[in-house]
Amino acid sequence: MAATRGAGNDTAVDGTAVAMPPAPASRERLILAFGDSLYAGYGVARGHSLPDVLQATLRRKDVNATIVNAGVSGDTSAAGRQRFAFALDSLPCKPDLILLGLGGNDVLRQIAPAETRANLTAMMDEARRRKIPVVLTGMRAPPISAPNIRQRSTRSGPILPRPMVRDSIRSSSMA
Repeated sequence: MAATRGAGNDTAVDGTAVAMPPAPASRERLILAFGDSLYAGYGVARGHSLPDVLQATLRRKDVNATIVNAGVSGDTSAAGRQRFAFALDSLPCKPDLILLGLGGNDVLRQIAPAETRANLTAMMDEARRRKIPVVLTGMRAPPISAPNIRQRSTRSGPILPRPMVRDSIRSSSMA
């Protein structure tokens, strides 16, 4: 089982090197990747989690970004909500951006969409209170899910109202 890792790893599980470009000379940006196993890198080689790949991609494009991986496999939105403020307070400085990716495990556990919505809203409100922009990431229920899970997640529509998502995207400029 893969453990939660930071973005600076340079060795894969099989011992092969993972190319992490050096940080560009531009102003450093700190990004908190806060999510579940999709962020933690469960099932992928060390250094190949979403935050690792995104950091390498940004650096190749001359964006000096360090991404702190706060992904926890199996996390629900409720568990994320409980640890959100602690994760922010544990960073060396206020992040420039938060990538928020929770809710997939809520769907798999058949947690009511209203509960997921309340948890994500609370985390976004906390980020807004701290003046940190948020980019939400998510997924649709996979086709291999039980039909009742797919129907329920499709029927409930987007977890957050479009104006809240639109405001989050507008405030997340990395310029």
